[in-house]
Amino acid sequence: MPYRRSCAACALAAALLLSGCSAVTGSDVESLLRAPQASGETSAVQKALNSALGVTATLKYPASGDFLSPLLFGDWDGDGQDEAAVLYTLDASAGNVYLAILEPTEENGWRVIRWSMPWLTSGST
Repeated sequence: MPYRRSCAACALAAALLLSGCSAVTGSDVESLLRAPQASGETSAVQKALNSALGVTATLKYPASGDFLSPLLFGDWDGDGQDEAAVLYTLDASAGNVYLAILEPTEENGWRVIRWSMPWLTSGST
């Protein structure tokens, strides 16, 4: 009988100690959450856009349609290289969504070739 009680007590203690994130990490769930980070080609395009803008753009995901990504890649000018189209805002609470087209550079980077914002003159055509 004492053996059963000690086994039950150990099982109960293990269940209580291992039942949540805070027991393991010592923090709340909010500190464990973070937004997904772009990687590879997507990250390079986003960095080039932010650099050209001089601020950090917020990528905008389409709410419906066949393409639900803020970045689309394709050879739209027929030169054999994929360009990148990026949907973004400059203020997360703003209603305006802008479009930038970027092309790859010889240095494995990206540069903006078209803007949908008329007040920017650098790179706009």
